[in-house]
Amino acid sequence: MQKNKIVFIILIVFAFQIVQSQNPTANEFEKQLKSNSKLILDKDYFLLGTLSDYLGRQKTYKSNTFIDNYYKGETSLISYIMKIYTDESPEFVVEKNQYPFNSVTDILHSKKIAEKMNSFYNFKNDGGFKMDSNFSKLKAAEFRKKINDFFKSTEPKDTVYVGTMKANLFKTNVQKISFITGVYARYGESSKNRYCIVMYNSESKYDYCVSILKQLKCDDIEKEVKKNNIPVLQIVYFKPSRELKKYLDEYKFIKTE
Repeated sequence: MQKNKIVFIILIVFAFQIVQSQNPTANEFEKQLKSNSKLILDKDYFLLGTLSDYLGRQKTYKSNTFIDNYYKGETSLISYIMKIYTDESPEFVVEKNQYPFNSVTDILHSKKIAEKMNSFYNFKNDGGFKMDSNFSKLKAAEFRKKINDFFKSTEPKDTVYVGTMKANLFKTNVQKISFITGVYARYGESSKNRYCIVMYNSESKYDYCVSILKQLKCDDIEKEVKKNNIPVLQIVYFKPSRELKKYLDEYKFIKTE
């Protein structure tokens, strides 16, 4: 069971081979950024809102630059994130994912920003280790042998840590609004006056969203959790407060395609 869990982590979360890096331009966002300057976001809480919480936030002992994985249609989001942190000289690198068994297209890295994001989480070791992504390219028999050799080896292993968001992270309404704006930019949908946020296998972010929407005086908040789904489906429907709606509408230009 333990080996299966670790193999799952390899295949789904961490196993990828990086072969190319690039910095996508954010010039197309200049006009939008200027036009939206009246509604100020806390960039750290916005980015926190966008981060994946699928099975929690993962990091490893040896990798301290990982911000998040991104998928087809999320180029605008990556560009916006890079733009709002320009003044911090974060040394962003966007690396192309060539691992064939997932749909990740880009991986965003920055040691400075990754450390800042990780400070919002409590991490613990769940018994998993990151393994060489090249294992996944092996044939079945050779793959099993490599796995067995890995567990028998006394060489230091790259421990995987799983994070959940810390308690009492939010002190101001700007932080709360920025967080929900980030969440909605990546995981939100709307139909007329009804908005919703859709997540899967969230360890802590979903509950935070429900709580903050209540604190921001949103109406018609309705939770829907389908535990029999694989993965578990978590939806929260809501009618945003007047102030929150301004942000969701003003920053919709960065919403994922």
